[in-house]
Amino acid sequence: MDWSDFFERTRVAAKVESYSKLAPLLGITDGPIGHYRMGRRVPQVWVVADALRIQGHPEPEKQAIEIMKRTFWKRLAATAMALCLAVGFALPHRAQAAVAGFDKPAVYTLCEMAYPPDLGLCWLRVAMAGPLARLLPAPSVPGQG
Repeated sequence: MDWSDFFERTRVAAKVESYSKLAPLLGITDGPIGHYRMGRRVPQVWVVADALRIQGHPEPEKQAIEIMKRTFWKRLAATAMALCLAVGFALPHRAQAAVAGFDKPAVYTLCEMAYPPDLGLCWLRVAMAGPLARLLPAPSVPGQG
């Protein structure tokens, strides 16, 4: 959303010559309008609804909510992209450096379900082979020693 253009259209629709005269019509001071127009801040939904009302839009509250939803998702997507780039640049130079030790034989997992008739419970025994086996404690099943 181009907030500068949005508030310019609002100013023209209100037939005022400056943003300082538009601000009281929106219920704010002229300082926030400058921040909104420069992209430093995002206006509150009620300010957008009042501006849409001045512009003569039908159902300004509903439209304001839709505009703010789009603005929110665009900002969230931009933040997520920046975070992904930051994490990507922080990772080791070569991807193989991050998975040292996992380039050996594949990891195999064997699961066996034991049903002790006296307890009616299910115990899980996991036997592992490969590089992850050294990371886990030896499996134990109650009742088997």
